[in-house]
Amino acid sequence: MLENEIPIGIGSIWNSFFHPYREYISIFIDSDKRNNGLGILLFNEMNTRYRPNKLQTAFDSDNIYAYKFALKCGFKLARRTYCFSVNKNMLVPFK
Repeated sequence: MLENEIPIGIGSIWNSFFHPYREYISIFIDSDKRNNGLGILLFNEMNTRYRPNKLQTAFDSDNIYAYKFALKCGFKLARRTYCFSVNKNMLVPFK
């Protein structure tokens, strides 16, 4: 997502070898651009264009902002994790 040709947000849909039959979605919006509907706009665009069978998301349960955003996007809480991390070697490009 660009504003005046400057990146202010990014989204990705990716697979995890832990759950190879699920598609994960991740969205990041620059902190000073949040709470203006941009994350929902990006989520809706990605969900419309690349809609897989079922989207899943993951984030640290202590991140109340991510939790509230996920609820706005229609996600339901499946389980909690308090030590969430993803390293780039775990991510496989979407084909």
